[in-house]
Order: sequence, then structure tokens, then C-alpha cells
Amino acid sequence: MARLLPRLLLSLAALVALPAAAASTDWWQAEWPYRKPITLDAGPQGAGLAADPGRTPVLLRLHTGNFSFDGVGEGGKDLRFISADGRTVLNHQVEQFDAKLGMALVWVDVPSVAANAPQTIWMYYGNAKAPASSNGQQVFDPDYTLVYHFAEANAPARDTTAYGNNAGAVVPAADGAVIGRGVQLGENPLPLPASASLAQQA
Repeated sequence: MARLLPRLLLSLAALVALPAAAASTDWWQAEWPYRKPITLDAGPQGAGLAADPGRTPVLLRLHTGNFSFDGVGEGGKDLRFISADGRTVLNHQVEQFDAKLGMALVWVDVPSVAANAPQTIWMYYGNAKAPASSNGQQVFDPDYTLVYHFAEANAPARDTTAYGNNAGAVVPAADGAVIGRGVQLGENPLPLPASASLAQQA
């Protein structure tokens, strides 16, 4: 939990850190005609972390207040995230993308998040020929043994990590959770698989 909480705080801070201005950085690839700067602030004005969290899957919440959704491929398939150096492609996973409703949730694997100063990454879009590259297994490192987004309809929740710890039963879904969709457990248990990766030391 000590490791998870700072990352959650950083994720929440990143939801509102989509600035209009940006530092000058060379364009990544001409096939992507649009880009938007995203500022990650883990310092006192943002998540308020005391130490550098390092590699972190950061949640980005796009909505009509910070993004127009014009020119983006279906389902956000052409989204690409580039580090501050303007060259390094960052892994990402699209959890939810609805251009008609003007809402998207995207996880971005940021290799090194610093608490002492804000940093900028870039979101590129608008390439109609680009294939989808969303991949949760590359976003959540091996320290994450189970990640459910509860995006499945009438099906057991699927683990987005490489461990494949899918749920053993369907539980009632609930829209409007803190992040995307959630579930209502109540008297309905959420069976987890008998996986070595989930084993707890005595």
C-alpha cells in the first residue's frame, strides 16, 4: 500500500494537468499532425510527493474541458505518447475512449517521475493510418500482479497485467466509480484465481 498510494495520488493530480502552453520540442513524426503537451506535477503544487516515485503508470483523464477529441482515430487507436526528449515512445493503455461523450481514460507508463519539478510529455494524434498500440501488459510492470478496469460487459473482469489473473465470476458493474467503471460487491464475492503471483507469504 505504501507504494500504491503515492502512485494513486500522482494519477489524480495528472487528471487536471493538461496545460495550454508548452515548451519547444521538435516534432516527433510528421504522420501525426496534432499534439498536446501534458504536464506531470508530483511536487507541492501537484501530487505533493516527498520522494521521486520513479517508474509510474499515470492516469490521464481527457474530457471536453481539456481536449476537443477532433481528429482522433476511432477508440483512440492513433494516440501516441512521447517523453520530454521528443523521441522516446511511452507505452500506454486506453481504458476508456468515447469521442461522442467526450471522455477518455488513458494510462501512460512514465519511466521516471520526479517530485522536485514538473515534467512534460506529449500526446500525438490524428494519424488515420496508425494501428492501435494500446497495451496494458507493457504499462503495468511486474510489481503489479493484478489490475482490473471492469470494462467487460456481462463477463468476468480481465486482468490487464501479464500475469493474467482474471476474475472467476461476474460481479455487478457500476458506472461512475472514482476511475472509470467499478463493481458493486455487497454480498457478491469476487473470486480470484489460485495463482502463484497472488500468493501471500505467511
